Amino acid sequence: MRLQNAFWNQCLIIDYRIRATERAMQTTEYWSRADRYREHADDLRALQYGMGCLG
Repeated sequence: MRLQNAFWNQCLIIDYRIRATERAMQTTEYWSRADRYREHADDLRALQYGMGCLG
């Protein structure tokens, strides 16, 4: 049970990081930063998918 809770907590943390990155991407004034935020969000989503968090 603890391992399962730890897994879902990691999934939640990744989800929070994705949301924060997307918010930063929308509020930045610089295109280069927005591109980096977008790449970071894509990487986090790939990690989320790879871990099996989307279920």
